[in-house]
Amino acid sequence: MRIFAADQVVRRSMLIVRPWEKTMPYVNIKVTREGTLPGESATTPEQKKALIKGVSDLLFEVMGKAPHTTYVIIEEVDLENWGVGGVTTPEYRQQIAAAADKST
Repeated sequence: MRIFAADQVVRRSMLIVRPWEKTMPYVNIKVTREGTLPGESATTPEQKKALIKGVSDLLFEVMGKAPHTTYVIIEEVDLENWGVGGVTTPEYRQQIAAAADKST
C-alpha cells in the first residue's frame, strides 16, 4: 500500500475535475438519531436520499454547483450527545414540557 502526502492526493483528485469545477461544495447535515416517522429509530434511507438530492439540487439552482461535484454527508447523533441550553436534548425537552405544563 502506498501512502501519499495530502498535496499529492489533492493534485491527483483535481486531475479528474474540469478546471471550472475545481471547487466542490461540502454539506454536512447533522440530525438526532431518533427517527422522524412512527416506529422508526433513525432517519430512513429514503429520507437520506431525498436530503442528498434536495441539497444537491439547491446548490445547483442557487450557485450553479454541478451535482456531481457536491458532497453531502449525513450524520446521525445520539440524543445524549446533542446539547442545547447547557443540557442534553432529552433534558431540554423535559424542561420545555415542564414549562408548558406550568403555563396551562
